[in-house]
Amino acid sequence: MLFFIYDLLLLVFIIISSPYLIVKLFKKNELSLWKQRLGIMSPVKSKSSKKPIWFHAASVGEISGIYPILDSLFQKNKDLEFVVTTYTSTGLKRAKEIFAGYPVVYFSLLPIDLSFIIKSFIKKIDPKIIVVSETELWANMIHQAEQMGIKAIIVNGRISDSSWPKYLSFRFFFKKFVNKIDFYCAQTDIDKNRIISLGLSSKKAEVTGNAKYSFMPVTDKDISIIMGSPVIVAGSTRPGEEEVVLEAFKNFQVKFTNAMLVLAPRHLERIPEVEKLVQKTGISYMLRSRYNANNGEPQFKILILDSLGELSSFYKLSDLSFVGGTLKPFDGHNILEPAAFNKPVLFGPYVNNVKDVAEDLIKSGGGRKVYNAKELEQAFNEILSDKSKNRTMGEKAFFVFKKHKQSAVKQADIILTEDNKD
Repeated sequence: MLFFIYDLLLLVFIIISSPYLIVKLFKKNELSLWKQRLGIMSPVKSKSSKKPIWFHAASVGEISGIYPILDSLFQKNKDLEFVVTTYTSTGLKRAKEIFAGYPVVYFSLLPIDLSFIIKSFIKKIDPKIIVVSETELWANMIHQAEQMGIKAIIVNGRISDSSWPKYLSFRFFFKKFVNKIDFYCAQTDIDKNRIISLGLSSKKAEVTGNAKYSFMPVTDKDISIIMGSPVIVAGSTRPGEEEVVLEAFKNFQVKFTNAMLVLAPRHLERIPEVEKLVQKTGISYMLRSRYNANNGEPQFKILILDSLGELSSFYKLSDLSFVGGTLKPFDGHNILEPAAFNKPVLFGPYVNNVKDVAEDLIKSGGGRKVYNAKELEQAFNEILSDKSKNRTMGEKAFFVFKKHKQSAVKQADIILTEDNKD
């Protein structure tokens, strides 16, 4: 009865939201993708007689989190095949890029979580196991999988501080399907305790960390850009953060006149907004998409990264990096990505999603927390004025990265163990 009510409420929400959804579809030219949202497809044909493992992740960041797990599974068993779904079109594009060399038999957006749609989709892909990333607890997906005898495993599992009160408010509902999860790989002890309090058996949960930190970013792409020195990268920035970064950089540039800032908003649809903010500073800039290496020495001090899949390459080229989603209450993004390249890491106080890693970086001396433009500018000056300090901080950051790198192997082993159970 509860799942019928869930279906009904979801259907009402879709009907009410339909005008907005239609406008969004035409605006983003995603009409063709709605066949995937409705689960309209032919049955997936496996290249072998074996059933695939279905991986689902919300968007670009979560795709990076499942990549090391899928890779670890594939390294252990080359006969495995996979299906990969995402919630967003940008996530789907990224998935197709980084999983291009793997036996993924089908890529798709996640169909709407109405029982009749998701049930049909599961039948068509016919997975032997479902692996869901982080917070993507779709009720009908998990319920229908259990009804069909298909195991569901949550990897990189987390329940953020900001969303926890909402889970508590609907605990009566979550208890009806949470225990249908066969195993929950939690990022931290807090995440483990929270999912248990929602109804999952303690025998089905284990702290395994976040495999996103096992992800060694791909940097084989030649970005062919003549850079100034030093280079500061501000990655995955969110609304309200670009202003802080730009103020700090403008003041820093008074002393370091050859410095360059690479500004990479988290969401590309915000590029026009960010471009206007940069224009207000009066500092010369260029969009990445308009850069031509044949122009010789760069005539700009700020490069706005309006492309997908290149942030890691710029982290590698940087002298110092700031990771966004942390100065404003967005709970943080992957602050270990620059650390993978021996780079010191700066971040703000809002790090609920990466709290354990932030603490490790601060304790090790490989990272620093800043609260405003003044502190950010001070960090730029202190770290970039002293090459020895810059190098030492980068080495300490890389040590923290190595510490967190085993999470993917642990979670892959759990998936294989669950798969081999009767």
